[in-house]
Amino acid sequence: MAKGLVLIADDDEPALDILQFLLQQWGYRVITAVDGKDAYEKVGIFKPDLILSDIMMPYMSGYELCNKIKTELKDYFIPIILLTAKTDLDSKLAGLNIGADDYLSKPYSHTELEARVRSLFRIKELHDELSSRNQDLLDLNQKLQYSLDENRKLQTELEEKNQQLLQLSRHDGLTNLYNRRTFYEFMNSELSRSQRYSIPLSVVMFDLDHFKDVNDTFGHLAGDFILRKFAKVLKKNSRQNDIITRYGGEEFIMLLPNTNCEQAEIVAERIRKEMETSTFSFDRFKINLTISCGVVEYRERDKDKENFLNAVDEELYKSKRRGRNCTSVRTVEENI
Repeated sequence: MAKGLVLIADDDEPALDILQFLLQQWGYRVITAVDGKDAYEKVGIFKPDLILSDIMMPYMSGYELCNKIKTELKDYFIPIILLTAKTDLDSKLAGLNIGADDYLSKPYSHTELEARVRSLFRIKELHDELSSRNQDLLDLNQKLQYSLDENRKLQTELEEKNQQLLQLSRHDGLTNLYNRRTFYEFMNSELSRSQRYSIPLSVVMFDLDHFKDVNDTFGHLAGDFILRKFAKVLKKNSRQNDIITRYGGEEFIMLLPNTNCEQAEIVAERIRKEMETSTFSFDRFKINLTISCGVVEYRERDKDKENFLNAVDEELYKSKRRGRNCTSVRTVEENI
């Protein structure tokens, strides 16, 4: 039995065929569109349960398609995953800011794609269930006055569903760490707190060195296994109020409140050394992997989160240029 209807929008015919094949293998019904305009027309006709859209398309880009659906079809929730070869921060922010529910950079793991598709279908199921239940409550309230016990029962049920929906919408489906959208919410709050009370705030960005070689050599299941293992290493080396996020692909980020750059460097180095000395067993394979780290403490002239994140991204790439498996820190002198 088909699980749901997915609309794929991509002007790249081979990529379109691969996605269609994968989704049908996973049990989903599929319709396709070769450009943004074609996709928008089919949304109105078929009302798909999920949209996978490339960004660069003729007539209407993936950004425009996403914005048009989110603004004009507000009464019908359709999750949207943007697929693109672009990996820069501005492209990711642009997609999320116009309402995209997820963002996946090419090339991507088929296992991760399946997990994200499954996660968004679950979110839609819960959203539709909650919308339907809320409408039922409105209708029933016009006709009846429920007893106090019945009202409490329904309220508890709704709260549980809302908590489930919140959990799914705020976390990465593979690692169960926070996702990018949740990270930005925390960052806005912590930046405001740091500015208001002059409290230090640092961020550490991690990248798994030569992660593509893991996927190519051992397979994507092994790659997913390593991502989950690294997530556990991050959790083990964090405090309760630290914000740990899977930022995208093999990039992770830690937001460290009340922490200066020297303290953040100690955290980064502790995690780097643990990864350097760890061997991960997957199936019959033994996998060793190192990480590169970038560390930045917030300073007033960073102004906003984009400048702050660009700074730590630059430190991460310094580590890569230095040969990987090291930590680069924006120095005190650079902070002045």
